[in-house]
Amino acid sequence: MFLTYDYRKLIPFTGHDILADLNSLFSHYHTTLVLKHNLSVTNVFVAGYSAGGYVAQLAAAHWEPKPLGMFLVAAQGGKVLSPYYFAEKDPVGDVPELLRGYLDGGKEMRKVGALSQVGEDKEECAARMALAPVVWSRGLKLDLLTGIPGLSKKLREAGEADLETVIPEEARCLFPELLIDESFPPAYVVHGEEDTTVLMEESEALVEKLGMRKVIAEFVKVEGAAHQTMCFDAVYKSYMAEVMTWLEGRCVADEGEEEEDLEDDVV
Repeated sequence: MFLTYDYRKLIPFTGHDILADLNSLFSHYHTTLVLKHNLSVTNVFVAGYSAGGYVAQLAAAHWEPKPLGMFLVAAQGGKVLSPYYFAEKDPVGDVPELLRGYLDGGKEMRKVGALSQVGEDKEECAARMALAPVVWSRGLKLDLLTGIPGLSKKLREAGEADLETVIPEEARCLFPELLIDESFPPAYVVHGEEDTTVLMEESEALVEKLGMRKVIAEFVKVEGAAHQTMCFDAVYKSYMAEVMTWLEGRCVADEGEEEEDLEDDVV
């Protein structure tokens, strides 16, 4: 069984909001779905593509009991403390008024819920979408992730060896790379070699850190694949069969369950 949940996104929300949604998801699964539908308590895996991979790693870091494994495709999260996110590239002109509102924590900018691309939400939805390249070029993503204005500037001023020390204690929970230990779940990581949207160095950094903690990590590099093409049928089929075998191989019996029932118990 595969379950998908929605969660609040950056702009206008922060990583703390995403983490709160993850905790609500965890509670809903274990207190409602497990009992109502007789689902497995143990055989829970997390998966994500792109920014969803970051969310999956947050779940792996914070949920107890831990998921049995992670399946990540072209995922963010393995190296969030990277100049790719906090360095200035080619900012031009003033910071747009809408972005200033988000950076200043203006409550009037923080509409709850999804925005429609039509009707009364159309203008703000288009403005939020237009902010993404602005945030990237100005290196402001970590300000938005943490809700701490000026954090990216402090990271730019710090040496590479001192980046971790710049992150305040209350924000460390949003950086999966700072939370990896021996209890982290095994991972099956797939990344396209031609990905310029989420750099493959993120997956490489994650696999390296897991290895240092003696956590199992399978790493598949897809030749010639860019970020968007990782979900195309022809590319997807090239690695998905092995992923399913890997997931099934990690299943264990719940209390009172026979081993032969496991293949129907993957969540």
